[in-house]
Amino acid sequence: MKLKVDQDHQYLGNDYWSWRAWISGKPADLARIEKVKWFLHPSFPKSVVVSRERSTGFRLEASGWGTFTLRAEVHSVDGTTETLREPLRLFYPDEERAATLRSAAAPPRGPAPTGGQAAQAEAGAPGVRRVFLSYSASDRAAAMAVRRAAESLGLEVVDESSLGVDRPIDLALLDLLSAADATVAYVASDLPSPFVASEINASLKLGKPTLVLTGEGVESLAGVPTEVQVVRVDLDDATGLAQTIAKLENMAAPR
Repeated sequence: MKLKVDQDHQYLGNDYWSWRAWISGKPADLARIEKVKWFLHPSFPKSVVVSRERSTGFRLEASGWGTFTLRAEVHSVDGTTETLREPLRLFYPDEERAATLRSAAAPPRGPAPTGGQAAQAEAGAPGVRRVFLSYSASDRAAAMAVRRAAESLGLEVVDESSLGVDRPIDLALLDLLSAADATVAYVASDLPSPFVASEINASLKLGKPTLVLTGEGVESLAGVPTEVQVVRVDLDDATGLAQTIAKLENMAAPR
């Protein structure tokens, strides 16, 4: 069977979305499905939902503020199962605001290129579209503020909540980090988690733009190279936080 997970969403305001996901495929393949067991992020009150409604594509309807990897366990009438995975994608409707924030963080530009020069510049421009977010469990609330700020820029954010269940967590996290365009870490004290420190160092070794965010009173970070860019941020200032993250577009990771 050639099946896939499709989705759509609606922004409700206040960093909150309603969203839907369903199974799509050829009618003959859908007819062979008995039920679909959806696995949501563990933070949902009901993190496992079973649908038998073939007429809706075994649709799942939910709402929330964060993204994660959605897993669909497809059970066929012949007793076989197939697992599908799809990142949940939630976007703000205000793309103009996102463009303004990116522009505010960009350095002054010279005269705009024209003709073939313009096409070449656009094709060769390095872009940050996917960000790996590193944080410890104790800093999760702060990290979610960072996530919302990054997503307000139209960035895709991946972190431990994006992991599947079929690989060792350290290897899976390294794969996520390697596939990202840049890394943002949040550290609340001068003694970061060894896991966060290792992810920061791995990002630097991979040559990715790497930004460490922290709060007031943090002077140095144990286990983190001194040349890494550390910025103190106010988590309650969403606009300022987004402008800081937007600087990734113009950063080069320390070597």
